[in-house]
Amino acid sequence: MILDRFRLDDQVALVTGAGRGLGAAMALAFAEAGADVLIAARTRSQLEEVAEQIGNTGRRAHIVVADLAHPDDTAALATAAVDAFGKLDIVVNNVGGTMPNTLLNTSTKDLRDAFTFNVATAHALTAAAAPLMLDHSGGGSII
Repeated sequence: MILDRFRLDDQVALVTGAGRGLGAAMALAFAEAGADVLIAARTRSQLEEVAEQIGNTGRRAHIVVADLAHPDDTAALATAAVDAFGKLDIVVNNVGGTMPNTLLNTSTKDLRDAFTFNVATAHALTAAAAPLMLDHSGGGSII
């Protein structure tokens, strides 16, 4: 069957922004495909719901409650995945967003904060994850 080519049996995925929306859907899809998943977001109750759904697939979920607007906190997720599951194969940089302001009400600080939230956090996680992925899994996929 064609879907067998997309199996992720015994792989480990890390998904940021996994408490709801696309992040939750991706985390569940990875579990349905056979992966264990580290899920990270700000709201524990949302992560617990997603973790329960992942558990219902027969896979394991590891919850990390974190404010992913801080690059250092985001980078620590890669180590947390290896600590929880022994390796890391897939990273999904899903967290991001915009400021709900008009142009005339957007300050330079707002722009810096948006850049940090959308770009610097993804860079920090990618830079932290890549060496661990090479060391523990021989590579992987970063999205």
